[in-house]
Amino acid sequence: MKRTAALCRARSRAGTLATILIVLLLLGTGLGSAVEIAFETGSAAAADSADVKLTLAGQDAWTPLGGTFTLRLAITNLPSDSTLRVVAYQNVTTRAELDRLNSGGAPSTVIDQTSVAVDSLPTEETGVRDLTLGLEAPNAPIDPVLLSLRYPGVYPLSVELRDHDDRVIGRFVTDVVVVDQRAGTTPVQRLGVAWVWPVTAAPVSVPGAHVASSVTKELRGTGRLGQQALALRNNPDVAVTLAPSPETLQAWFDAARQDSAVADTASALKGALGRGQTVSGSYVPIDVTSLLNAGMADAVDAEITQGNNVLGHLLDTPVDTRTALARSLDASALNHLHGDGADQVVVDSTALAPNPNDRSTIDRPFGITLPSGNSVSAVASDVGLSRLLTGDDPPALRAQRFLATLSLIANEDPTRARAVVVVNPDNVALPESMLEAVLSGLHNHPLLQPETLANVFSSVPADTTTSGLAVNRSLTAYTAPAAPVRASTYVSAQHQLDALRALSPTGSSVVTLAQRSLLAALSSAWNNPTATGSRSQLTAFAKTIRSFLDQIRVPNPDTITLTSHSGEIPLTFRNDTGAPVTVSIELSSPKLLFPGGASRVVTLAPKSTTVRFAVQTRSAGSFPLQLTVRSADGVLTLSDRPLRVQSTAATSIALVLMGGAGAFLALWWGFDIRRRRVRRRARPAA
Repeated sequence: MKRTAALCRARSRAGTLATILIVLLLLGTGLGSAVEIAFETGSAAAADSADVKLTLAGQDAWTPLGGTFTLRLAITNLPSDSTLRVVAYQNVTTRAELDRLNSGGAPSTVIDQTSVAVDSLPTEETGVRDLTLGLEAPNAPIDPVLLSLRYPGVYPLSVELRDHDDRVIGRFVTDVVVVDQRAGTTPVQRLGVAWVWPVTAAPVSVPGAHVASSVTKELRGTGRLGQQALALRNNPDVAVTLAPSPETLQAWFDAARQDSAVADTASALKGALGRGQTVSGSYVPIDVTSLLNAGMADAVDAEITQGNNVLGHLLDTPVDTRTALARSLDASALNHLHGDGADQVVVDSTALAPNPNDRSTIDRPFGITLPSGNSVSAVASDVGLSRLLTGDDPPALRAQRFLATLSLIANEDPTRARAVVVVNPDNVALPESMLEAVLSGLHNHPLLQPETLANVFSSVPADTTTSGLAVNRSLTAYTAPAAPVRASTYVSAQHQLDALRALSPTGSSVVTLAQRSLLAALSSAWNNPTATGSRSQLTAFAKTIRSFLDQIRVPNPDTITLTSHSGEIPLTFRNDTGAPVTVSIELSSPKLLFPGGASRVVTLAPKSTTVRFAVQTRSAGSFPLQLTVRSADGVLTLSDRPLRVQSTAATSIALVLMGGAGAFLALWWGFDIRRRRVRRRARPAA
C-alpha cells in the first residue's frame, strides 16, 4: 500500500521549534519525562469520549528509506472537524526496549509530528480511511510535508484522534519499519523465521460418531482452526511448518463428510500440508514427562507410533518423523523421544537453563546432551514472540508489532546467518486477518526470510561460544502435572484392546475406534484435578468394546432338561459380527460331571453355531449351571450367566423300582391265593 494523500501539516522546523528542541536537548533526560507525561495525559482525555473508537485496520509491514507508508484506519462515531496527529519517536535499538513499548510503555524522544484533517482522507466502502505518509530521504533537505525518519530502524509511531477542541478521543501506538534498500549498501543477511503452527483441538468425545458441535465450530471458516486453514490457503508462497494432531486431523476429515463448511477448510488445510513441512508427533498432544513419571513409557511409544501411522495414512505428502515439537519437558522425556526416533527438537525458550553465551534472542540451533550420553540438535521457540500474537489489541496492531520485533532482531546482527522459531500458542484463537497480515508481511520482506524447521536445522550454523566451541544447553527443572490416567488403568485397558484385536476380524473398525478412545484418554488436555475428559474417553472405550461383544449371544433357554444320567448339553451361539470369532467356553456345576472337559476353545462362524458338552448326573432335581464365555486369552468376558438343569433321570429309576415292586406283589398275591385254594381242597369234608 503505497498511496499518497494530501496532508494538512501543522509543523514548523524553524525559529521557535528549533529553539525549543535545543533547550530540551540541554535538559537531557527531562525530555523523555515530559513526553511520557503528555502520553499519559492524552490517554486520560480519551476517556471522555468512550463511544469514539480509533483502530488500526492495516499497515505496510515495512517502508524503504525515502518512501511512503500507509495506515488503514477504522473510526467509529467520528465527530465533525476531527484531526489525526501522528507523532514519530526515536527509533528503538534493543529488543528489551521494544518489548517494554509493546507491553504498554510510553515512547521516549519525539523526532517529528504532523496533523491531518480526517475528512481529507480517502474512504473505502467499508468505512476504512487510508492515511499515507512520506519519509524524508537521507541527506535530503528538510521537507515540512514529510516525516523525518531518515535512517533504517524501527520507529514507534503514535496516532491520535483529536476533536475540534483538540482533545484526544482515540489513540494507539504502532511501529514503522524503515529499510535501506539503496544500491551499494552492505548486503543484509535476512533473518530466518520458522513459524510453526500446531493444528490441535480437544479430542472428540466419541470417536467415529457424529463430530460434536463444539469441535465442528472450531473447524468451520469462522472457527479457530478454520481461520488458520483459510489464511494458509490465501498465502501459499510463505513457508510455514505444520504440526497437526493426528486425532484432530481425523476428526476434521470426518466432519468434512458431514458439513460443507468444514469440507472447505479441510481442503484448504490439506493443500497447506502438501506445500511445506509437516511434523509428526503423538496421536494426541501428551505431556511426555507426566506419563513417564507415572510409569507409562509404553503409552508414550504407542502414542507416537499411532501418530506416525495415522498421518502417513491420511496425507499424500511426506511427514517428518525425526523432528519433535517437544516444548516443555525434562531431560528424561527428551531422552525417551530420542529413543523413539527424534534427533531434532523444538523446546520453549523458557524451558532452557541460563547460558553464559545467551543473547537477547536465541537465534541458532544448539545441542542438548541427554542422560544416555547422546545429543540432540535443538532450536528454541521464542515465547516472547509468540505472546505478541495474543492479547486484546486489534489484529493489525498485533501483526505489526510481531513483524517489527522480528525486524529489530534482524537488524541486531545482519551479517550472520540466523533464524528464530515461533510456535503459535495452544488453544488461542488467532484472527484470520492477523494471520494474513503477518503472512503477507513476511512475503518478500527485505529483512525476513520465512523458513521451515527443516531448513533451519540444515542451513543455519549451530551456535558456538566466543572460542568457537559448540554450545550445549541444559533444560530447567520441570514439574509435570499428574497423568490423566493411572498406569494400572491404562495397562488393563491395553490388555482389553489386545484381546479385542485378537477376537475381532483383521482391520475391524471397532479396534480402531477403541484405540482412538484409549489414546485420547492420555491427552494433556485432561491434565487437571478432575480429568473428566479422560474419564469420558475411557467410558467410550468400554462402550466400543461392549458393543462388539454384545453381537455374540447365547440365546439358549434358562433351563436345560436331562432325561438320563448321562447326556449332552447343547449351547447355540449367535455371532452377528460378520466374521468368525474364537472364544473360550467354560461350564461349572456342583452336581454335574463333564467327561469331555468343562471348558473348550471354539471358533464361532457367522450366524449360528451349536456346541455340545457331554455331562453325567447321579442325582435328581434342579440345580445351577454357570456358563462363562470369554475371549480366547480370557481377558474379555462375553457372557457370564447362570442356567438351571432339571434332571429327570432319578425319577425314571424310581418308576422301574415301583414297577418291580408291583410285579413282586402281584406274584406274591397270586402265590398266596393258589396256596389257600390248595389248602381248602386238602381239608376233609365235614
